[in-house]
Amino acid sequence: MLSARDVGLTYGKTVALAGASATVAEGSVVALIGASGSGKSSLLYCLAGLLTPDTGEIRLDDVLLNNLSEDERSELRRKHFGFVFQFAELVPELTLRENIALPLELNGWRRADRKKRVDDLLQQLDIVEQADRRPVQVSGGQAQRAAVARAIVHRPRLLFADEPTGSLDSVNGAIVLSAMLQLAKENGTSVVLVTHDTSVAGQADEIIEMRDGRMVGSE
Repeated sequence: MLSARDVGLTYGKTVALAGASATVAEGSVVALIGASGSGKSSLLYCLAGLLTPDTGEIRLDDVLLNNLSEDERSELRRKHFGFVFQFAELVPELTLRENIALPLELNGWRRADRKKRVDDLLQQLDIVEQADRRPVQVSGGQAQRAAVARAIVHRPRLLFADEPTGSLDSVNGAIVLSAMLQLAKENGTSVVLVTHDTSVAGQADEIIEMRDGRMVGSE
């Protein structure tokens, strides 16, 4: 479904990716692991259309992301991708409920459908009591659960998660990861996640280890 082939990316004189390749199958969970600076987050951002590689190809089905305009990539991300970052990155002025509903509003869902979908996720993620509080008024674990709900609410084809449990303690991290993977499975969403945590990576269908901007073992 999603693939990167011989992707190269530099930041100034720093080489982030040096011919990286990866494939994400429909409905699979792929973990990108490696030391800091190995290129795993850069590869995730290229796969997600947040960065355009200098060389190589990123394809979603038959669509070459490299050739899309910024507006076209934005529309692709809005409709078909979801994102969870290390820190929840919720809109601080909005309540958890409003944050979760935001992708549905942007994609033109009817009010009644938005309410039902958001209410269902609030219940599933056990944050009903926090629904009308702003991010600063809830715990880190509760905020990250809301971030997971926002990422999955519009039933995206792909969910990209960059260290989704990295800012949480082990208990809350396990809760967030379990919820994220369960919701993705229920929605048929493929997951690409970056992690340093071997216990997190161990729950993936495939583990890709990165080193010096390449997959370990690639030539």
